[in-house]
Amino acid sequence: MKIALVNPKPLEAFTVYGPALGLCYLSSYLKRQGITNITGVDLNIDDPAGLESAIESSDVVGVYCSTKALRPALDVASRAKRAKKIVVMGGPHPSVLPEEVLASPDVDYVILSEGEESLLALIEALMSGGDVSEIDGLGYKVEGALKINPRTRYIANLDTIPFPDRDLFDFDWTKSLTVCATRGCPYKCANCQPALSLQTCAYRTRSVDDVVDELKQVAVGKVVHFVDNDLTINRKWIVRFCERLVEEDLNLRWGCQGRVNTLNKELLALMRKAGCMNVGIGIESGSQELLDKFLRKGINLQKAEELIQESVEVGMPLHGWFIIGIPTETKEDIEKTIEFAQSHDLASVGFSMGTPWPGTIFERVARENNWMLTDNWEELNEKRHSGLRTDEWGPEDIAEYRARIVEHFRARAWNVNEDDCVFENPRWSKRRKKAGALRLGMEEMRRAVRSCRETLFRG
Repeated sequence: MKIALVNPKPLEAFTVYGPALGLCYLSSYLKRQGITNITGVDLNIDDPAGLESAIESSDVVGVYCSTKALRPALDVASRAKRAKKIVVMGGPHPSVLPEEVLASPDVDYVILSEGEESLLALIEALMSGGDVSEIDGLGYKVEGALKINPRTRYIANLDTIPFPDRDLFDFDWTKSLTVCATRGCPYKCANCQPALSLQTCAYRTRSVDDVVDELKQVAVGKVVHFVDNDLTINRKWIVRFCERLVEEDLNLRWGCQGRVNTLNKELLALMRKAGCMNVGIGIESGSQELLDKFLRKGINLQKAEELIQESVEVGMPLHGWFIIGIPTETKEDIEKTIEFAQSHDLASVGFSMGTPWPGTIFERVARENNWMLTDNWEELNEKRHSGLRTDEWGPEDIAEYRARIVEHFRARAWNVNEDDCVFENPRWSKRRKKAGALRLGMEEMRRAVRSCRETLFRG
């Protein structure tokens, strides 16, 4: 059986870095089981002309579907169905809203959450003419009726999954080498959950040995972007990982996401020694009350201030993520957020507009209060505008705040990426130069700190 795995290009104005690592994992998992006739097409990097030939030469077309790429994903499904192919769709959006995606006449199956075992079982059933009704985490149709098998199992030992098939796509991985060391997230933040758990299942880590073995194969002397939601959740794991990197001397530079309550000065120093060049932390709001009562972040702003100061002392650049336009947020809260971002010595900062992505607490609260401006997922854009109007503010207010933020950092000679609302602190650029460290360019920094954020609902 011939299989095409396709990653659609999200709607214009969204940025994607590198091929879809999840599809590379699916390919390697199937190939280990002897299903080797697999073609990959990533429309973010490949010539679109290659899609038609990939569809025509396949029996099954698997399509990755994020919320940002829902319409493009359905367009690929339509083209595949016109060619009379079997269409399987997986990824964040079908994991959260399987019925919505499966209702399309062009989609035959959807896979919820991690897809390795379910896709293998489906392909084996299609090859043998077997029954698919007992496949865990599979959505299918019976005489037009939608049937959804919930995800009840997941791969407990991530070391049993082979390394991703990076030959699936024609891509120069030296430009953006992505690695995933964990799956899932144990936290309950309102902007991600419970949707994130529906996509990634329980929190698990690969062994340090397994991750280091992969790095030895593909990453020596390169820049690596860990796409994990938070690489620092397990303190023992991250300490041992850094120690191994120092021992192995792989000449790596790497970036990851961390968290205010999992980092401290000693860990930052060890990570820097191990080659870490940038850590992103989600501070989100300058209002402690909002962090506690709505966002459920489990972080303390005083601890965040201390961590930022410690990062300066250690020489580890921290990137701070912030959100404006959060449900239940007041204008006073927004002012506090802007003030916090401006007044602390972060290496870079990024702002998103509060967005009610499907399956999140953001969405539930917005719907309960009739704050949603649209039910069309294509109109949501966390980097450009708000999709909400609360009793306190509307999208025009958030647009004004966004413009004010851009002008503030531009006036202070920060390196400004207006499209992504990301700003680089010139003081940190001077520190890196003075220390003789290899300096991250703005584009490389954005990749290092944004890569894991791009996995949630986004392209």
